[in-house]
Amino acid sequence: MAAATSGAIPCPTNFSAAADRVLGRFQEDFLWPVLVVEFLVAAASNGFALYRFGTQERRPWHPAVVFSAQLAVSDLLYALTLLPLAAYLYPPKNWQYGELACRLERFLFTCNLLGSVLFITCISLNRYLGIVHPFFTRSSLRAKHAWAVSAAGWVLAAVLAAPTLGFSHLKRPSGGSRRGTALWPGRGPAPSAWGRRTSASRPTEPTAWRWPRRAAACRCCSP
Repeated sequence: MAAATSGAIPCPTNFSAAADRVLGRFQEDFLWPVLVVEFLVAAASNGFALYRFGTQERRPWHPAVVFSAQLAVSDLLYALTLLPLAAYLYPPKNWQYGELACRLERFLFTCNLLGSVLFITCISLNRYLGIVHPFFTRSSLRAKHAWAVSAAGWVLAAVLAAPTLGFSHLKRPSGGSRRGTALWPGRGPAPSAWGRRTSASRPTEPTAWRWPRRAAACRCCSP
Protein backbone atom coordinates (compact mmCIF):
# COMPACT_ATOMS: atom_id res chain seq x y z
CA MET A 1 0.00 0.00 0.00
CA ALA A 2 2.83 2.36 0.90
CA ALA A 3 4.64 1.55 -2.33
CA ALA A 4 1.53 2.27 -4.37
CA THR A 5 1.02 5.54 -2.55
CA SER A 6 4.62 6.64 -3.03
CA GLY A 7 4.25 6.33 -6.81
CA ALA A 8 1.22 8.63 -6.97
CA ILE A 9 1.53 12.02 -8.65
CA PRO A 10 1.60 14.74 -5.96
CA CYS A 11 -1.07 17.41 -6.02
CA PRO A 12 0.37 20.82 -7.04
CA THR A 13 0.89 23.29 -4.23
CA ASN A 14 -0.96 26.09 -6.02
CA PHE A 15 -3.92 24.26 -7.56
CA SER A 16 -5.52 27.45 -8.92
CA ALA A 17 -2.38 28.43 -10.82
CA ALA A 18 -2.05 24.90 -12.22
CA ALA A 19 -5.67 24.91 -13.33
CA ASP A 20 -5.14 28.31 -14.97
CA ARG A 21 -2.20 26.95 -16.95
CA VAL A 22 -4.20 23.94 -18.14
CA LEU A 23 -7.13 26.15 -19.12
CA GLY A 24 -4.80 28.54 -20.90
CA ARG A 25 -3.31 25.73 -22.98
CA PHE A 26 -6.82 24.52 -23.83
CA GLN A 27 -7.86 27.98 -24.97
CA GLU A 28 -4.75 28.58 -27.08
CA ASP A 29 -4.67 25.10 -28.65
CA PHE A 30 -8.35 24.25 -29.10
CA LEU A 31 -10.85 26.99 -28.25
CA TRP A 32 -9.88 29.70 -30.73
CA PRO A 33 -10.33 27.52 -33.86
CA VAL A 34 -13.70 26.38 -32.49
CA LEU A 35 -14.73 30.05 -32.21
CA VAL A 36 -13.64 30.69 -35.81
CA VAL A 37 -15.68 27.73 -37.09
CA GLU A 38 -18.65 28.84 -35.00
CA PHE A 39 -18.39 32.33 -36.50
CA LEU A 40 -18.32 31.01 -40.07
CA VAL A 41 -21.33 28.72 -39.56
CA ALA A 42 -23.36 31.33 -37.65
CA ALA A 43 -22.60 34.16 -40.09
CA ALA A 44 -23.49 32.05 -43.14
CA SER A 45 -26.67 30.51 -41.72
CA ASN A 46 -28.10 33.65 -40.13
CA GLY A 47 -27.14 35.78 -43.12
CA PHE A 48 -28.98 33.36 -45.39
CA ALA A 49 -32.00 33.39 -43.07
CA LEU A 50 -32.17 37.19 -43.20
CA TYR A 51 -31.85 37.09 -46.99
CA ARG A 52 -34.78 34.68 -47.21
CA PHE A 53 -36.87 36.76 -44.82
CA GLY A 54 -36.21 39.89 -46.85
CA THR A 55 -36.84 38.39 -50.28
CA GLN A 56 -39.34 35.54 -49.81
CA GLU A 57 -41.71 36.67 -47.04
CA ARG A 58 -44.64 38.91 -47.93
CA ARG A 59 -45.08 42.24 -46.17
CA PRO A 60 -46.24 42.92 -43.57
CA TRP A 61 -44.44 40.08 -41.90
CA HIS A 62 -46.24 37.58 -39.75
CA PRO A 63 -45.38 38.01 -36.03
CA ALA A 64 -43.49 34.71 -36.07
CA VAL A 65 -41.34 35.99 -38.95
CA VAL A 66 -40.67 39.23 -37.08
CA PHE A 67 -39.39 37.35 -34.04
CA SER A 68 -37.39 34.94 -36.19
CA ALA A 69 -35.74 37.84 -38.01
CA GLN A 70 -34.83 39.48 -34.70
CA LEU A 71 -33.34 36.19 -33.54
CA ALA A 72 -31.27 35.94 -36.73
CA VAL A 73 -30.00 39.51 -36.30
CA SER A 74 -29.10 38.86 -32.67
CA ASP A 75 -27.28 35.63 -33.51
CA LEU A 76 -25.43 37.30 -36.39
CA LEU A 77 -24.24 40.15 -34.16
CA TYR A 78 -23.29 37.61 -31.51
CA ALA A 79 -21.21 35.73 -34.09
CA LEU A 80 -19.33 38.94 -34.95
CA THR A 81 -18.15 39.21 -31.35
CA LEU A 82 -16.47 35.80 -31.60
CA LEU A 83 -13.73 37.02 -33.94
CA PRO A 84 -12.12 39.37 -31.38
CA LEU A 85 -12.24 36.54 -28.84
CA ALA A 86 -10.58 34.15 -31.27
CA ALA A 87 -7.90 36.75 -32.03
CA TYR A 88 -7.34 37.23 -28.30
CA LEU A 89 -7.01 33.51 -27.60
CA TYR A 90 -4.75 32.85 -30.58
CA PRO A 91 -1.35 32.10 -29.02
CA PRO A 92 0.11 33.97 -27.36
CA LYS A 93 -3.01 35.37 -25.67
CA ASN A 94 -2.89 39.11 -26.21
CA TRP A 95 -5.64 41.74 -26.44
CA GLN A 96 -4.44 44.40 -28.87
CA TYR A 97 -7.52 46.58 -29.32
CA GLY A 98 -7.54 48.77 -26.21
CA GLU A 99 -9.76 49.36 -23.20
CA LEU A 100 -12.79 50.73 -25.06
CA ALA A 101 -12.90 47.81 -27.48
CA CYS A 102 -12.65 45.40 -24.54
CA ARG A 103 -15.67 46.92 -22.83
CA LEU A 104 -17.69 47.12 -26.05
CA GLU A 105 -16.86 43.54 -26.98
CA ARG A 106 -18.08 42.25 -23.63
CA PHE A 107 -21.20 44.43 -23.78
CA LEU A 108 -22.15 43.35 -27.32
CA PHE A 109 -21.35 39.72 -26.53
CA THR A 110 -23.66 39.68 -23.51
CA CYS A 111 -26.35 41.88 -25.09
CA ASN A 112 -26.75 39.66 -28.14
CA LEU A 113 -26.61 36.52 -26.02
CA LEU A 114 -29.48 37.84 -23.91
CA GLY A 115 -31.29 39.03 -27.03
CA SER A 116 -31.18 35.52 -28.47
CA VAL A 117 -32.74 34.11 -25.29
CA LEU A 118 -35.48 36.75 -25.29
CA PHE A 119 -36.42 36.25 -28.93
CA ILE A 120 -36.48 32.47 -28.59
CA THR A 121 -38.89 33.07 -25.70
CA CYS A 122 -41.01 35.31 -27.92
CA ILE A 123 -41.13 32.65 -30.64
CA SER A 124 -42.18 30.04 -28.08
CA LEU A 125 -44.93 32.26 -26.66
CA ASN A 126 -46.17 33.07 -30.16
CA ARG A 127 -46.42 29.36 -30.98
CA TYR A 128 -48.18 28.70 -27.68
CA LEU A 129 -50.80 31.36 -28.45
CA GLY A 130 -51.23 30.06 -31.98
CA ILE A 131 -51.95 26.53 -30.74
CA VAL A 132 -53.87 27.16 -27.52
CA HIS A 133 -55.66 30.40 -28.52
CA PRO A 134 -55.80 30.33 -32.34
CA PHE A 135 -58.82 32.63 -32.72
CA PHE A 136 -57.30 35.28 -30.49
CA THR A 137 -54.00 35.06 -32.37
CA ARG A 138 -55.58 35.45 -35.81
CA SER A 139 -57.91 38.26 -34.79
CA SER A 140 -55.80 40.32 -32.41
CA LEU A 141 -52.08 39.68 -32.89
CA ARG A 142 -50.58 41.87 -35.60
CA ALA A 143 -47.11 42.56 -36.95
CA LYS A 144 -46.99 45.94 -35.18
CA HIS A 145 -47.38 44.15 -31.85
CA ALA A 146 -44.45 41.88 -32.68
CA TRP A 147 -42.29 44.86 -33.66
CA ALA A 148 -43.16 46.62 -30.39
CA VAL A 149 -42.30 43.52 -28.36
CA SER A 150 -39.04 43.13 -30.33
CA ALA A 151 -38.04 46.73 -29.60
CA ALA A 152 -38.76 46.18 -25.91
CA GLY A 153 -36.66 43.00 -26.04
CA TRP A 154 -33.67 44.85 -27.47
CA VAL A 155 -33.96 47.56 -24.82
CA LEU A 156 -34.21 44.96 -22.04
CA ALA A 157 -31.18 43.07 -23.36
CA ALA A 158 -29.15 46.28 -23.52
CA VAL A 159 -30.15 47.26 -19.98
CA LEU A 160 -29.25 43.84 -18.58
CA ALA A 161 -25.91 43.86 -20.40
CA ALA A 162 -25.02 47.45 -19.47
CA PRO A 163 -23.16 46.54 -16.23
CA THR A 164 -20.46 44.83 -18.30
CA LEU A 165 -19.39 48.27 -19.52
CA GLY A 166 -18.31 49.06 -15.96
CA PHE A 167 -17.08 45.64 -14.83
CA SER A 168 -14.84 44.80 -17.80
CA HIS A 169 -11.35 46.22 -18.20
CA LEU A 170 -7.81 45.35 -19.19
CA LYS A 171 -5.17 43.85 -16.93
CA ARG A 172 -1.60 44.44 -18.01
CA PRO A 173 1.31 42.19 -16.99
CA SER A 174 3.36 43.32 -14.01
CA GLY A 175 7.04 43.01 -13.26
CA GLY A 176 8.25 44.22 -16.63
CA SER A 177 6.96 41.17 -18.49
CA ARG A 178 7.06 41.40 -22.26
CA ARG A 179 3.95 39.34 -22.56
CA GLY A 180 0.88 40.95 -24.14
CA THR A 181 -2.09 42.61 -22.52
CA ALA A 182 -4.70 40.38 -20.95
CA LEU A 183 -8.37 40.96 -20.28
CA TRP A 184 -9.46 41.11 -16.65
CA PRO A 185 -13.05 41.65 -15.51
CA GLY A 186 -12.80 43.64 -12.29
CA ARG A 187 -11.00 46.63 -10.80
CA GLY A 188 -9.51 44.72 -7.86
CA PRO A 189 -6.16 42.95 -7.81
CA ALA A 190 -5.73 40.21 -10.38
CA PRO A 191 -4.54 36.70 -9.50
CA SER A 192 -0.93 35.71 -9.91
CA ALA A 193 -1.55 34.15 -13.31
CA TRP A 194 -2.77 37.35 -14.99
CA GLY A 195 -5.16 37.09 -17.89
CA ARG A 196 -6.27 33.59 -16.94
CA ARG A 197 -9.84 32.76 -16.10
CA THR A 198 -10.49 32.26 -12.40
CA SER A 199 -12.80 29.75 -10.77
CA ALA A 200 -16.54 30.38 -10.91
CA SER A 201 -16.58 30.14 -7.12
CA ARG A 202 -14.59 33.38 -6.76
CA PRO A 203 -15.99 34.79 -3.48
CA THR A 204 -16.16 38.42 -4.63
CA GLU A 205 -18.21 37.61 -7.71
CA PRO A 206 -22.00 37.96 -7.43
CA THR A 207 -23.90 34.83 -8.39
CA ALA A 208 -26.11 36.80 -10.79
CA TRP A 209 -23.11 37.63 -12.98
CA ARG A 210 -21.50 34.20 -13.26
CA TRP A 211 -23.44 32.76 -16.16
CA PRO A 212 -22.65 35.19 -19.05
CA ARG A 213 -18.93 34.35 -19.03
CA ARG A 214 -17.48 32.64 -22.06
CA ALA A 215 -14.15 32.19 -23.77
CA ALA A 216 -12.14 33.72 -20.89
CA ALA A 217 -12.11 37.30 -22.11
CA CYS A 218 -13.51 40.39 -20.38
CA ARG A 219 -15.87 38.70 -17.94
CA CYS A 220 -18.54 40.24 -15.74
CA CYS A 221 -17.76 40.36 -12.08
CA SER A 222 -17.71 42.75 -9.16
CA PRO A 223 -15.18 45.60 -9.02
